[in-house]
Parts: sequence; structure tokens; C-alpha cells
Amino acid sequence: LLFAFRDCYSCRFFEIFEKYDGYKVGHVKLKRPKQLQEILDIARFLLSEIHTKAHAEIEEKESKLEQLKNVLEMYGHFSGINRKVQMKYQPKGRPRGSSSDDAETPAEPSLVLILKWGGELTPAGRIQAEELGRIFRCMYPGGQGRSDYSGTQGLGLLRLHSTFRHDLKIYASDEGRVQMTAAAFAKGLLALEGELTPILVQMVKSANTNGLLDNDCDSSKYQNL
Repeated sequence: LLFAFRDCYSCRFFEIFEKYDGYKVGHVKLKRPKQLQEILDIARFLLSEIHTKAHAEIEEKESKLEQLKNVLEMYGHFSGINRKVQMKYQPKGRPRGSSSDDAETPAEPSLVLILKWGGELTPAGRIQAEELGRIFRCMYPGGQGRSDYSGTQGLGLLRLHSTFRHDLKIYASDEGRVQMTAAAFAKGLLALEGELTPILVQMVKSANTNGLLDNDCDSSKYQNL
């Protein structure tokens, strides 16, 4: 979504952008429940304005605002790590050549609002990730064909982990489905018991890998090698 500074109805998004110090770095990332609720409240307000007063300046954004509202209203709460909102400041308007709902790129300062829903790890994906973890465990020296009394294979890595259990960390991007996949992999790799959420909190760390997802110029250079 592109919001121009001239639009009085867009000023609410600019207020949120300023509230979270967006002008200092030119962008903000909103993931906390309170922050997402603020964005949802603005979307609901703008849609009510469209439906009751038919404001032409925001009417053309109705479908995108509906999509924004629907995604943020999913599940009925904001727990989890699957949704986030990014705002990027464009001091001279959105660069030409970018996809936009506007016929012409505005010359005044604008905000690009990007809603990301990373999807969810499916039951099949969870099973696959755990199985991959078990395969990696058995590949470690001392893991082939050996098991304890419970039938657990890959004792070489498990013994190593029991000795250096605080040194093993798994790094992933901050996309929800990616972190849950990493947790499922860790469960299979280390023969852990229980739900994925505690494993995620304890073992999965966010790394500076988001550039690979955002298709920035640096990551594109390596992807094409």
C-alpha cells in the first residue's frame, strides 16, 4: 500500500511511523501485538470512512485495506510469529517502475506499507523437518547403526550435545514458518520431546538472513552465482 503525505487520512500511518522512530532510519518493522492492533485499528477506521462517506482519496485502496484487515484479524488474536508490518519512507514518493495502485508516482513524501504473513508450518512439513533432523543425527560419526535401549539412533551426536548442550544454536530468519521448521529440525536432530514452541525459544535464534527473503541487491548477487 502506498500512502501520500498530502492525504489527511494517511496521516494516521505517518503518526505511527513517527511514534516508532521511523524517520531516524527510514523504516520500521512492527511485530508486537500492540503495534499490529494499532495498524488494524487504522485499517478499520479507513474502511468505515470509505463505506460511510465515500472518500475518493482512499476509495481506490479499499481492496488492499480489506486484505490488510483480513490478515490482521486472522485467529482472533496476535499471538505467534507469523505476521508483521513494515513501513518504508519515500521522501520523494515511490520510485518509478515499482508496482503501485496509483497511476502516477506522487512527488510528495510517501509511506509504503508492506504486510507480511509468513504462512504456517503444515503437519506434513513438521514431519519432514523432524525426519531430516534424524537423518543428520545419524550422519554424525558414531551414529550409523547404533541405538540405545529406546531405539534412538545417532548416539554420537547426542553424547556430544549432552556435553556441550549450551553451545548448539540453530539460526533462522524471523519468518514464523521458518523458525518453526528450524525447531522441528532441532527436535529430530537431538531426539527432543514435547512441543515445538519451547524448543524454538531455547534453541532457535534469529540471524541477519532477511536479505535473502527481501531480494535485496546484495543477496541477488550471490543467488545468481
